[in-house]
Amino acid sequence: PTCDGIDCGEQKECIILDDIPTCVPELTCATINCIAGYTCVDRKCILDPCFDYECPDGEECYLEEVPCTHPPCRVPSCRPIDKCENSEDEECVKDQTCEGIDCGDQEECVILDGIPTCIPELTC
Repeated sequence: PTCDGIDCGEQKECIILDDIPTCVPELTCATINCIAGYTCVDRKCILDPCFDYECPDGEECYLEEVPCTHPPCRVPSCRPIDKCENSEDEECVKDQTCEGIDCGDQEECVILDGIPTCIPELTC
């Protein structure tokens, strides 16, 4: 038995299980959990060059591409940690503030559900 001609659809792949072509969720680095000291590259767990590589406080290890004669040529290096905590599609999104928001008389700006909003000022 083979998987030839088997269409499993999006994000699935055919493998032979107990001599039967079977559709299973496609393995990706997002779904593969490697043991400590290893990282996933092209659906395989390889030794993580950043494992035990120490960076100063406020920096993180990443693999930097460097010129060489026998690729891949990525070496551990340090870079500042991205302080962005809000992200959409891995893009930084600035925290919303009331800066530049002009509310009417006797109103004040507050952040409600992440959106600058004018509300009546509370007075006693």
